[in-house]
Amino acid sequence: MPRLTVAVVPARAGSKGFPKKNFAEIGDVPLYLLAVRQASRTCDLTILTTDIEERTLSTLPKDTVVHRRSAINSTDHAPMSSVLEEVIKAFRLNDVDIVLLQPTSPLRIDADIKDSIDVFASMEFDIVMSVNETSNTILKCGTLSDGYFSAIRANSDCFQNRQVLPKVYKPNGAVYVFNSSWFKSNHYSLNAGKIGASIMPRERSLDIDTENDYKNILGNIAAKVEK
Repeated sequence: MPRLTVAVVPARAGSKGFPKKNFAEIGDVPLYLLAVRQASRTCDLTILTTDIEERTLSTLPKDTVVHRRSAINSTDHAPMSSVLEEVIKAFRLNDVDIVLLQPTSPLRIDADIKDSIDVFASMEFDIVMSVNETSNTILKCGTLSDGYFSAIRANSDCFQNRQVLPKVYKPNGAVYVFNSSWFKSNHYSLNAGKIGASIMPRERSLDIDTENDYKNILGNIAAKVEK
């Protein structure tokens, strides 16, 4: 029997790099609300964890619960694991599948979320994260220690043509799925031994960290509309 899926949408009021980032709008809808609506369509329950005053929030879907985030977890330095720990303890979420949806991935679609949930359910992963393909030339890179070079994967990769190197993927921050009981037993850490991946195309993997990122996404959307 499938476990309950609980989406957690983290949305702080402040952001040093891009002030009021989670209030930035795509098609007249603020980023945090886009994520909440997606969560409502794909998960059983949605928790918006925020320090934003409820009176300033837009109308949320009926299955959304607002969690008043503590001051210590509302700073730029608060780790996501600590935010998740606070939510799980506050709502006593035992043996439910947590689906973390960050508002800064506005080009993510419902199918990306559902695929991540399906991948997590299909095998015994500790955590599943969405990824996108990136340049495999990074395999030619490495670290230096006392003048000695050590390649990221194998020294022989440095002498291979790019075409014969394997594909490389990177987390895009759009979706994470894990079980609350595993998270507790892992001392509220997201560091995992068995990591699964749900592949998203690059065009949906853009993440908003700065105002320039936001402008680039708006430009991409406008270009598609013009076509």
